[in-house]
Amino acid sequence: MREPAHQRIGPLIAELIETLPPDLDRPFAIFGHSFGALVAFELTRALRQVGLPSPKLLIVSGRVAPQLPLRRRPIHALPDAEFRDELRRLDGTPRAVLDHQELMGLYTPIIRADLAVNESYDYRDEPPLDIPLLALGGLDDTLVSRDDLAAWSDQTRNRFECLSFPGGHFFLQSSTPDLLATLTRALLPLQETL
Repeated sequence: MREPAHQRIGPLIAELIETLPPDLDRPFAIFGHSFGALVAFELTRALRQVGLPSPKLLIVSGRVAPQLPLRRRPIHALPDAEFRDELRRLDGTPRAVLDHQELMGLYTPIIRADLAVNESYDYRDEPPLDIPLLALGGLDDTLVSRDDLAAWSDQTRNRFECLSFPGGHFFLQSSTPDLLATLTRALLPLQETL
């Protein structure tokens, strides 16, 4: 919470590229949900650009493919009351946080920054990745459709799989056992390379 929050994806990825190399000495996968899926994707592309080891698998979850526009209006700069209403509608921030003035005071700048990075993202066309890509989503997600997830297939020349789970945008919470079983199956080949 003491670190400055990034407002754009470029500086965030640059910071990750500076700090991650000591942890890239074994086979690894990268997973990101929602805004994190965008970070995972751009980090994977940046690792390739600078010649660092790439993940053996990229797992993206709950986000429109990066080459597609977001379908909802930007909310990161809304006035506090409207911003809180939108967070409530998205149903990803616990009610205990939304209803607590002091906690919202702590978390609002962080959430706004994450949303600013996501909402200001400008896709740059590059060759597809050479690694497998797994796209995950919620069957009832009103922000990301099955087609939005399937469009991630354009971002790899390798194996692509798209899976949906019961639940909405935060299906990670409602379908945890099924999600963990899927991730375990997807990650087992990495363990065999250790």
